[in-house]
Amino acid sequence: MYKSVVLAGNPNVGKSTLFNQLTGSRQKIANYPGVTVEKLQGRFTTPMGQDILLTDLPGTYSLNTKSEDEVIAVKYIQGHIKEASRPDVVVVMVEATKLRRGLLLVTQIQKIHPQTILVLNMMDELKATGTEIDLLKLSQKLKIPVIPLCAKKGEGIKELISEIENKKKLPRQEPISKNKAELFSVPEDCHGPQAWPWAEGVEEEFKVIDTLIKETVKKTVQRSIRKSDYLDKIFLHPFLGPLVFFAVMLLLFQALFTWSVPLMDFIEEGLGVLSGIVLSHIETPWLVSFISDGIIAGVGAVLVFVPLILIAFLFIGFLEMSGYLARGAFLIDRFMRLFGLEGRSFIPLISSFACAVPGIMSTRTIANERQRLITILMAPFMTCSARLPIYTLLIACFVPATSVFGFLNLQALTLFALFISGILAGLFMALIMNRILPKKGESVFFLELPRYRLPPLRAVYHYVLIRLKVFLKTAGTIIFIFSMILWGLAYFPRSTDTVKKYEEKRTLVSQSVLVASEKQLEIKRLEQLESSELLQNSFMGKMGKFIEPVITPLGFDWKIGIGVISSFAAREVFVSTMGIVYNLGPSDEESETLRRKLQTAVKEDGSPAYTLRTALALMVFFAFAAQCMSTLAIIGRETNSRKWPVFVFCYMTVFAYLLSLFVYQGLGFLGVG
Repeated sequence: MYKSVVLAGNPNVGKSTLFNQLTGSRQKIANYPGVTVEKLQGRFTTPMGQDILLTDLPGTYSLNTKSEDEVIAVKYIQGHIKEASRPDVVVVMVEATKLRRGLLLVTQIQKIHPQTILVLNMMDELKATGTEIDLLKLSQKLKIPVIPLCAKKGEGIKELISEIENKKKLPRQEPISKNKAELFSVPEDCHGPQAWPWAEGVEEEFKVIDTLIKETVKKTVQRSIRKSDYLDKIFLHPFLGPLVFFAVMLLLFQALFTWSVPLMDFIEEGLGVLSGIVLSHIETPWLVSFISDGIIAGVGAVLVFVPLILIAFLFIGFLEMSGYLARGAFLIDRFMRLFGLEGRSFIPLISSFACAVPGIMSTRTIANERQRLITILMAPFMTCSARLPIYTLLIACFVPATSVFGFLNLQALTLFALFISGILAGLFMALIMNRILPKKGESVFFLELPRYRLPPLRAVYHYVLIRLKVFLKTAGTIIFIFSMILWGLAYFPRSTDTVKKYEEKRTLVSQSVLVASEKQLEIKRLEQLESSELLQNSFMGKMGKFIEPVITPLGFDWKIGIGVISSFAAREVFVSTMGIVYNLGPSDEESETLRRKLQTAVKEDGSPAYTLRTALALMVFFAFAAQCMSTLAIIGRETNSRKWPVFVFCYMTVFAYLLSLFVYQGLGFLGVG
């Protein structure tokens, strides 16, 4: 039977480092029931053979709080969390250099749990300030064990484990009584991390804490300015600070857009090789397609995000653990406040320009749940890399490469306008949601500037690994299932007559007197025609024709409708689908053949299928529609709700439809063809 131990403490005190040191790879992450707060748990076995279940609680400054993650920490210690009994031991980690602030949480937890251990982390940094703590006296005064620790170096961990072993396992019992649970209630008009100095009784607690510090802490050497102070003179400088921040964001942006490409290409090529092996060993057509286009493509739709997630969280983890992320948030906070957000919303939005999936996942750094939700709802509007193939194809085909004002290229200006429109739409949505979403229990913004540290590689590794596991286990599963559904819609019903017709034609070609190269070209052309005809008669093709009356006012026909539906798997799929629909086979945005085909394509009434205003309306639709199952899946995971992905899909689709309608009909009214 395991012993339950929880790890509590203020934010940025090194709990994650200690957690990783103790549990290693035996970790799992989930959400607490009914909320979006993460529950990080791991197991380890002590030298005496005790099986320990360790839970890392969200960071909290005291028990007088009302933000969701801090309330969860209080409830877990008290035993009010579903599917979790009251813990046997509470380990409270305090930064040794910030003893006064940390001791408030310690003294409060003591009042509601009989087995509390105090861990003083970063003792090396305390020594560097010329300060000493009388650990024995502090332990005697608090009447609990006090363990000195340097988590990043692994110093003091053996002593902590020994102390955990010595604590008895508590009998399973009811949660703490209601009266005692209300011991740290906060007035309704006083919320958040800054609320506890004004909560009833806290002033008296600080008087006791101040007396305790006077008796146990002494200054041995007077130190000069700390390294953090020197660095802050650069990173928080009114002029240099924003320049450094801009350079850091540019590096992150560059990494997400370019460094991930070789890894993504490697994954796609590897899956292509695997698909080729399948094709060479299986003869049944539907089974070949099921494995190659269904299973392998579905796995690819998940794995293609792995490089982006790895790079994004390597950067974010390093920035957060080094102490710079808080400085960047501080620098950009004033601008973000104009839209009801905080500085920490900036990095998720920047990341979303490469891909909304890692961008939305990185909103975990935003403590305020309301602002985190608004940031999540903004992220899909950012112009991700998946939209670029569509923009590239349509701009090259239909936007003239002429100059504007003598020095601006119209094609480049169109692409720039699409990027800016996404940003403006996101900011507009933030303003609207700030008015709609309730502010009850809203916490006061509290930003701590931790000391600069060189992040332990092991801590960064676990930070990235945990988030990658979350994506693969939850959102990855949904993405794979949707990929299989979309394959089924595109493959079935399979017309045996059509297959037989083209098989007979290929047989005739192979038996003809044509030279080998001409035979191959003709057989390839027949395969393209077959793929196009089968797609048009599939469920997806029928869906495209079914929605044609709805999309006709936008200038779209049923063929574009098929492309729009298929692009739900990934926006860039629209391009290859158009190649199949127009009998060219899978194509990319650089295909000259596809470009010529779109430029000369006509509707059933003989009118051009694509014009400038059709292309502009289509680009506007993709700029604002939620045509990405991966994004919707990760929204569901990060909000722990089904309603928000449904909401995002509905409001973005309606918004995109109305804007596309305005563009197409408005340009028509102005006489633009």
